Amino acid sequence: MSKQFLRCALPVIAATAGLLAAGCGSSDSTSGTTSGTASAPAPAAASTQAASTEVSFETSAENGLPTSYPEPKPQDLTIGLLNPLGATEVLRVEFDAAKKRVAELGGKSIELDNQGSADKQVSQFEQLLNQHVDAIGIYPIARPELLAPLLKRAAKEGIPVVGSMVTPGVPKPVPGFASQVWHQRDRLIYLQAKAAAEALGPGAKVATIGLAIPAPLWIFSEERTKYWLEQFGLDVVASAQSQNDTVEGGQEAAAGLLAKNPDIEGIIGYNDEGAIGGALAARAAGRDVQTFGILAGTLGRGAIENGRLTTSVFMDAADDGRKLVDGLYDAAQGVKIPPVVLTGDPYIVTKDNVGDVQP
Repeated sequence: MSKQFLRCALPVIAATAGLLAAGCGSSDSTSGTTSGTASAPAPAAASTQAASTEVSFETSAENGLPTSYPEPKPQDLTIGLLNPLGATEVLRVEFDAAKKRVAELGGKSIELDNQGSADKQVSQFEQLLNQHVDAIGIYPIARPELLAPLLKRAAKEGIPVVGSMVTPGVPKPVPGFASQVWHQRDRLIYLQAKAAAEALGPGAKVATIGLAIPAPLWIFSEERTKYWLEQFGLDVVASAQSQNDTVEGGQEAAAGLLAKNPDIEGIIGYNDEGAIGGALAARAAGRDVQTFGILAGTLGRGAIENGRLTTSVFMDAADDGRKLVDGLYDAAQGVKIPPVVLTGDPYIVTKDNVGDVQP
């Protein structure tokens, strides 16, 4: 995502910072929950070197959460979709899938691109209300005090709202939202740490690159990255933050880490851009360092193929869009739905299976 988008997203996410605490659920296997979506390509091991321990995922707040909404009934509904930044690949995939799902259910969709602007999101939300759509899907970037009147109006007019990643890490009902969809951020990080442990071996010294945005999503990501790396027996010796969500930002952050820490063996990026930046910095410094990303989008898959990334972890953005619409349809049809539903399972992507990934 762009720096502008994240800067706009900060106020609404920061309002939930006090809620951000990982919870515990029931026991779950390390292979992921069952999403009911098309099966993913079998993850290939990053190397033949085993991790130091078998690590359970049961401590995660995501563990045990539902992975689907009730199957909606086909109906000619008009669904409004507020895309925060359509130029971003992961969001383009999500909202294209949402529109396709609306068509499959016999409805019509109205997608509005907020273009990274919180003000535009507010005005476009109001525009959808004025058009009397049947339900609204949103990835919130506007401040809560700006959205609150619109959410109240939507409730008064019987227009349900379902969000994407409204309160990461806190699976509780959110006032004004019928439900929210999570893209399994904690499991993405867990699998990233697992891949790093398998590739580098027990006790390897690693550094992390986060994003310099003091928002709960990135605070949560940074905390859980350190937690899972240590659970898998890796030694986190340093961390730095990219000043912007780009490869260049990741490269600058990694260059400083490498200069101060001559024993770093692996760099763990908050996404593919951060990790690729780490790979470029290591190459410029003449260092043999493995790098690990998250998303496995077009950029990440290309970096795996050309050897800049050791692994990435695939995030099912398309399933996020489909489930967003299922929640909207159910809510509009009066079906009781859970406060949080997870997207399809993430999985580790390596050189061996990168060609099998379905974007």
